[in-house]
Amino acid sequence: MPPVTPLALSLAALTAFAPLATAQVQLASAPVAAHTIEAPGRTAYAGLYATDGGMVEVRDARGGLVIVAHGAEIASALAPLATTDAALDARTEALLDSWTLDDLATIVQAVRPSQREVAAASFAAYRAALVRGRGAVVAGSVIGTFEQTDGRPVTLVQMLFERGAEWASFVWDESGDLVTITRGLSPVIVGTAQATGADTYRAQDQPLAFERETDGRVHTLRVGDHLSAVR
Repeated sequence: MPPVTPLALSLAALTAFAPLATAQVQLASAPVAAHTIEAPGRTAYAGLYATDGGMVEVRDARGGLVIVAHGAEIASALAPLATTDAALDARTEALLDSWTLDDLATIVQAVRPSQREVAAASFAAYRAALVRGRGAVVAGSVIGTFEQTDGRPVTLVQMLFERGAEWASFVWDESGDLVTITRGLSPVIVGTAQATGADTYRAQDQPLAFERETDGRVHTLRVGDHLSAVR
């Protein structure tokens, strides 16, 4: 795939979601413009894009592009992005090391004491399911920590396995305790009509961008230097 310059996005988030109906949409093959989209060129980016949570739709609207999921507008696509909390990035990096080594006890210690028993069972079941499907855990990398408008942070990571990779989000509370680990890009990228609309994520250096391959039929979502592609 030829190099494509990222398009800055500001996206609404959720903690639970329902799958969207999948579809294929032909897109023009014009390259993504840097940082902003000027009319009428922005129309080239409208269409359906695949994520691990289903599909999100990019619509051309007055003032710029908007992101739509489950029929509800969830974000404007032309907002500047800013990063937050490098300390949580480092903390999550350490927890990812524990995840790779199957040291879930260390991860559970990051959870509020009253919730640790439930978290231990949840994390164990989650990891076991991933290992069954993808083989042993090989490594992991932190993409960044994104601040919700209510002040709560979520750290997006990519977990690498013998067979492929998985996205996940470490969700934190206002006290710095780990709330849960949520599977997929969906907490950062996909919003639903059930969401309040108040949870907006921001990140440094335009890490979220819609892209497509030259055949115009493969829609991908770039997060930093990583790609989540669905044919």
